[in-house]
Amino acid sequence: MIDYSGRNKNKIVAPYAGHYWAPPDWKPGETVWLAEGVLDALSLIQAGKEACANIASKHVPMQLYDRLAAHNSLLVIAQDADKAGIDSANKLASAAKVRGVRYRFAFPPEGLDWNDLLIRGELTGD
Repeated sequence: MIDYSGRNKNKIVAPYAGHYWAPPDWKPGETVWLAEGVLDALSLIQAGKEACANIASKHVPMQLYDRLAAHNSLLVIAQDADKAGIDSANKLASAAKVRGVRYRFAFPPEGLDWNDLLIRGELTGD
């Protein structure tokens, strides 16, 4: 995983339709950051954010949306700032709107992801 630049970084071998990744015993709070991948979610958590992952850029975790709607949580859609991430963010926003989930967007600088910012020391609670 370190310095890997090829394709298929997230080789998923189990069914995940509708699901999402979150730390064990996780409960949504007032604001939840939704990262594109588990490593980015872990990076956001290390920076003090409450985060989970939609597992893959084309995936909409409907079970998460149901939990967020029940808690009236704000969803911060925090996908990568590349074409796939922006397309994913728009798809996630459309699904949030249909489910009545409040949302906003956050993107890392183009060409970087949340883990890159954490490693550089540029990802803080602010």
